[in-house]
Amino acid sequence: MEREKCTGPFANKFALTDFGQNQKQTRHYPDFATLPLITFTQAGACMVWDRATPFVIDLNVGAEDIDGLGHANNAVYVSWLERCAWRHSQYLGLDLTEYRRLDRAMAVVRHEIDYLASAYENDELQLATWIVDWDRRLKMTRCFQLKRPADNLTLLRAQTTFVCIELSSGRPKRMPAEFIEGYGAAIPDGTVPNPHAGQ
Repeated sequence: MEREKCTGPFANKFALTDFGQNQKQTRHYPDFATLPLITFTQAGACMVWDRATPFVIDLNVGAEDIDGLGHANNAVYVSWLERCAWRHSQYLGLDLTEYRRLDRAMAVVRHEIDYLASAYENDELQLATWIVDWDRRLKMTRCFQLKRPADNLTLLRAQTTFVCIELSSGRPKRMPAEFIEGYGAAIPDGTVPNPHAGQ
């Protein structure tokens, strides 16, 4: 266990991290509802997220992601959002096999994306997602935040709305109990945004 000092707006705060067996563990500040979740990358970079309890994946920007302007193409970001959402769903026990068994799936009906800064070839990024709203029947909303640990800069914020569909017909259909249980486990008691977000 090491005591790590954060930089930036939380320079005077400390968090504890444990890298035992290559597993990163984080400790929250005492006031969980009003302060950000701090995580650490394997390299020791301190990450400040917009919301608590993120599901995070690592991304590496490859040459194939770069467009004629020399940065990651906007369409690539959408594929990263899909990858992150799908990995989170799998983590919650709702993979393609389960979708087919239940004859249900969560289909995207709307993306809202704010591109805040560019990603470049060989950048190592982290993409976080949270399920922030759902009606327990048809709709579910995820938020995303893409960060570059090297400078702790947020490159993108996005929100995606999903609707539950019946796979066999493609029509909207009520969520089965397995979706309510699985996705419901990812919704914290308080989904209050971090007041320190935007830094």
